[in-house]
Amino acid sequence: MASLAHLSRLVRKRRGLVAMSALLVCALALRAVSLGEHRFHEDEALYASWALLTVEDPALVSVPVDKPPLHPYLLAAVFRLLGRSELGFRLPNLYASVTSVALLYGLGKALYDRSTAIIAAALFSASPFAILFSRTAFVDPLLVLWVLLASWAAVARKPTLAGAALGLAYATKQQGALLALLVIALAVRERWGPARVTRIFSDTAARAAGALLLIIGAVTWWDSLRWHLQPSFWDRSVTTYGGLELVPLSAWAQRLTGWLELLALVFGSPVLNALLLAGLSLQLVGAVRRFRSDSQSRSDLLLSVYLIAYLVLHVVIGFRVWDRYLLPMVPVLCLLLARSILVLLRRAPRWLAWMRVSTGHTPARRLAFGLLAALLVRPACLGARSRLPVGSDHGAYEGIDRLAAYAQASLPPASTLYYHWLGWHYGYYLHGAPFDLVWYPDPPSLAQGAASNSGAIRAIAFPAWRDSVPMRQALSDRGLTLVPQAATYRRDGTRSFALYLITDGDLASTGGGDG
Repeated sequence: MASLAHLSRLVRKRRGLVAMSALLVCALALRAVSLGEHRFHEDEALYASWALLTVEDPALVSVPVDKPPLHPYLLAAVFRLLGRSELGFRLPNLYASVTSVALLYGLGKALYDRSTAIIAAALFSASPFAILFSRTAFVDPLLVLWVLLASWAAVARKPTLAGAALGLAYATKQQGALLALLVIALAVRERWGPARVTRIFSDTAARAAGALLLIIGAVTWWDSLRWHLQPSFWDRSVTTYGGLELVPLSAWAQRLTGWLELLALVFGSPVLNALLLAGLSLQLVGAVRRFRSDSQSRSDLLLSVYLIAYLVLHVVIGFRVWDRYLLPMVPVLCLLLARSILVLLRRAPRWLAWMRVSTGHTPARRLAFGLLAALLVRPACLGARSRLPVGSDHGAYEGIDRLAAYAQASLPPASTLYYHWLGWHYGYYLHGAPFDLVWYPDPPSLAQGAASNSGAIRAIAFPAWRDSVPMRQALSDRGLTLVPQAATYRRDGTRSFALYLITDGDLASTGGGDG
């Protein structure tokens, strides 16, 4: 009995550690359960192809890149350690997302208290957004990891670590420069007022800036190695993003709707979304009143203002309405929702009294935490089972690996494989294959190129969700015929890809065979 009592006291003393350990196990399980279920999204295939290319081209001089070098080099290290596989290339983000749960707990505890920290960590663990991106090879989960580390270090007054983490964020993705504003604001939130802000900068800026500039310098040096053949990744990113300009006022409403629809998927629960809005409104009223005297209120207002500014910027500037751009805001939303839940909970005894329900503070708190855990089950399951249109491919590219394997096994070396939509996937799935990959911008260009290349084995694959009729007609007008070679199918029986040989002659073009 004495030993049981001692164990009980130890558990109570270490309950924060026990809770976090359980959360980390749950977070890992939710993220790993369907880790290899889907094929690469276009951008995942592109990043993985860069990693493979570093073997013969370490500076990536042969290809235009629109990202800093840390992510492809990290994937290249994974490739050298574990070999080439989709699963291996997704492991860094899996561990980055689980580590982010712990970092968010640390940040929440430093900004607020243990209750806020554990709720925020639980929300991030169960967020479908965070779960679905953790099983991708996108850049963004790694970016979130560095920004959370920099934020925690800034609040914990570890300037060298904060500067180094910000540098790693910048070396991962350009958006790290935008997120640095949040880290700086968190660093100065405790010392409000011009004199105190000046003092904190004079005390710590040199150490933070030194670590940051060292990494920025290394990234710039790497970028400069490519300038004789390729544009800077900054210039390239502006091109690939379609130009970052102010969008017309008439487009703002549609873009705002698109971002709000994505925001609704962060927690995957209308109830949690309603709690966020209700609690945030109450919380901000108090935060404005206590802004100068209470650091927690300053944190509330700072996070809210940054979130709103971030969304407004992405509405009025021509950023693509892509889910991955919201991922850095998921930890911010988790902290704000945790604070909203606690604000509502503090008012709960008063509300329950009005309803003539007699309950003490502790039972009410336990009841609320139990209800929150129940509310998180469905969103966590949606993320674990890939039931929301977020993150990687969700079936469109199922079979692309089988198509590539068939092409490598069946097409002779030096065959020409034409493509319009699948180039980034071919860069990964057909990396090292002895084929001549030729991009065509439009059907006439395809027909002209294929007609003038009559001495080679010519092949083309069409995704089932793209209209192939214009290409077929253009080839037919040149006297070229499509001969079906293979087709791939999804698990539901629908076709995903069809591979054809392009031949001279009058054979009728058919719909494709089975593969």
